[in-house]
This record gives sequence, C-alpha cells and structure tokens, in this order.
Amino acid sequence: MAQLLIDTHKLRHNIKYVLEIADQAQTELVGVLKGVNSFPTLFELFKENGIRRIGVSRMETARKIKEKTGIKPISIALPQISMADEIVALFSSSLNSEIDTIFALGEAASRQSIVHDIILMVDVGDLREGVLPDDVLKTVGQILDRNHPGLALKGIGANWGCGCGLIPDGKNIQVLAGLANDIENRFGLPAQTVSIGGSLLLDWMENNRLPRRINQIRVGEAILLGNIPTINKPHPGLFQDVFRLRGELLEIKEKPSCPSGRAGFNALGKKTPIKDIGIRQRAIVNIGVTDTDVSEIQPLKRGVQVVCSNSDCAILDVTDEMAGYKPGDVLEFSLNYSSLSLCLMSPFIRIKLTNDHV
Repeated sequence: MAQLLIDTHKLRHNIKYVLEIADQAQTELVGVLKGVNSFPTLFELFKENGIRRIGVSRMETARKIKEKTGIKPISIALPQISMADEIVALFSSSLNSEIDTIFALGEAASRQSIVHDIILMVDVGDLREGVLPDDVLKTVGQILDRNHPGLALKGIGANWGCGCGLIPDGKNIQVLAGLANDIENRFGLPAQTVSIGGSLLLDWMENNRLPRRINQIRVGEAILLGNIPTINKPHPGLFQDVFRLRGELLEIKEKPSCPSGRAGFNALGKKTPIKDIGIRQRAIVNIGVTDTDVSEIQPLKRGVQVVCSNSDCAILDVTDEMAGYKPGDVLEFSLNYSSLSLCLMSPFIRIKLTNDHV
C-alpha cells in the first residue's frame, strides 16, 4: 500500500503565512478543503492554527466535521436542489447562483427551524458559477421580495482562475466591490460579506491593494501545495512539499523500450507512447490510477520517469538515475492539486502525519 506523507510543520507554516497576508488586507480567511475532502483531520490542523472558517464541497466531509466538532462549515460548491435538507443541516452557509435553489434551501431551513445564510455568486469573467453582473440587482431584488424566513442574504462573492483561468486585475475585482455598493444603495442592505475565491488572488494581493468592500478570501491550493494556480507559480514564501507520495518498488529489470510485437491499447484503454531507445532499466512501483492521477505526479529523484500506469501500479524508467535500486526500495513523488485530491479519496492510500522541521 502506497503512503501519503503530510508534513504538519510545513502545513502550519503555510497556514500562518497565508493568514498574515489576509490579515494585512483586512480580510477573513476561509480555508478551503475542497481538495482533501476525505481526510477531515486536516480540518483540525486548520482550526488549531488560526483558520476560523472552513469551506468544503462535499456533504460527507461536512457530516464528519459536524459529528466530530459540532461545527457547520461553508459549502463552496453549488448546492443540489434534491439535497436541500441535507445541505442546510450540515452547512452554515452556501454559495449560490440559482433562484430556485436558493428558495429550496429556504424551505428546507424553515422545516428545520433554522436560518441558512446565502452568498450570491457573481460571474466576473471566469465563466464558472455566478449570475452576470448586469443581473445581480435583479436577483437580489427577487430574494429580498420573497423575504423568506429560512434565508439570510449575507453578501456576494466571485471566483478567479477556477473555470477559464481568469486572472485578477483591478477592473474585474472592482466589479464585485462596486456591486456591493450598488446593493447597499438600491436596497439599503449592507453586503456583510464580499467574498473572493482562488489561491491565484494571493499573488495579486501581495502587489496590489484590495478594495475596502472585499472582506473575505477563500484559499486552498496555496496553503496545501504552496502553489499559485492558473499562473502555476510556486510561492517563494510557502512550502511546496507539505504532501509527498511514497511508493515501494516491486520489480527492477532491464527490458527493451519497445514491445516485441504490435502494440494496441493498454489496460486503461490508452496508447502508451513508444520510442525505441534501447535496453532500459525498468521499475514497477505500487502506485496506480486507483490511488491517484499517475500522469500528474513527479518523481523527486532526477532521472526517474513515469512511462505508463494501470490500475494498481506504474512503470518507471530509472536508467538515468543509476541508484542501484532493488525491490523493496522506496521512491517519493510530488503532487499537484488533482493528484492530491485523488490520493485523499483513495481507500488504498495509507496516510501518515510527519513533522520534519526541515
């Protein structure tokens, strides 16, 4: 069984670094655990190190958090109407863009004698979730006219870098701040929360000043992986190796780089790239697609290359590393957001907390 190592010392550093950026911008930090839904122990590490509000996208994670701590996190995924009762029971608030869904949540909240908080999402150009800016006042008016006892419209929000990879700039960020002012002027209702999302925003915030109306930022990948997505830039103040995937070598043999006959599709229905480069030192490691996205992991040893994979193992070329590997030896791999997410959802990965202080 492969191992996922989580360095708690480095994770604490990343949390505190991002918290400091948020504090300097006078914004509340929502720690996003969207990529690590099946391992809510990370929720405890977030809370222990100063993150007071947590955003998750799966009800199973919210249920585990609530059962263990009594705390209801924020739903950062668009809710399903069919799951309205479960959503209001497990989440304190949710990000929304559809009127019918919002009112379904209100009905569910009323049945449970609670009030569910709503953040109306605005699409400022990333073309993922959200109403278009020109429709925001109309949508807010519809919500307020209903005056539903199970709903509280707390504010508005937007995402960058999540759909089409929209990069923040002064213009598209100001759209959200301006809409918060328009809502207050039109309806006399202050937007208590003006929320921006995406680790990409950290890079922008360190070089620019946020509008005063923006008071919340949702961050996940930068904390977990030390990376600024969309521009794919490792942040110099953050650790990129909080998580490491460790696999055991199962076979080491010299083999030809080309099959001896005609090659078709492999066990995953894919064509393996084939180039005749002679006899190579091949290794098999116990990491397959039921563990993670093998195409998105990177060997930490230079000279090691992933050739292909199947359900439970991957084939490596270790010729250029020349380390004299033998079965039972261990190799480590770095991960990106997608491969980390799949690792933490796999029942076949053993998770180990470490504290390397490196």
